[in-house]
Amino acid sequence: MRLIRAKAKENREERSIETLYLAVGDVTWPESGAQGVGRPPRAPLVLVPAEVTQGPRRGDFKVIITPEDWVLNKTLTYRLQKEFGIRISTGEDVSTDSETSTDLVLLVRNVIAPQLSALPGAVVSELVMVDRKSTRLNSSHANI
Repeated sequence: MRLIRAKAKENREERSIETLYLAVGDVTWPESGAQGVGRPPRAPLVLVPAEVTQGPRRGDFKVIITPEDWVLNKTLTYRLQKEFGIRISTGEDVSTDSETSTDLVLLVRNVIAPQLSALPGAVVSELVMVDRKSTRLNSSHANI
């Protein structure tokens, strides 16, 4: 966590870019043909800006998120549209001002996942990830 925090801080201060996001939900799918060799693609669905702060004790870290600033993974949506003709939409009835991580998990479950049913072999999960560490959330979680 210390390395993640340091790299994100370096990118923000020296390059003026935000690079630390919490991923809510992900999708994997099998590829066919020559691309189908190796591990299947895995991509986050929703990205939420995050900040890692260090507590008073060694190894004591806290991840702070701002759920209202979430975005769909633009690289994934581009690839899905270009390669499979699948256009992911959050719909006009879904507010982008989600107050909690529960709202985002419900967005993945109820709005995004059904749209991915057109992707052959797709598996959608409701994981919340920072780097390669993940936590499964369910609707009883009010906040991260």
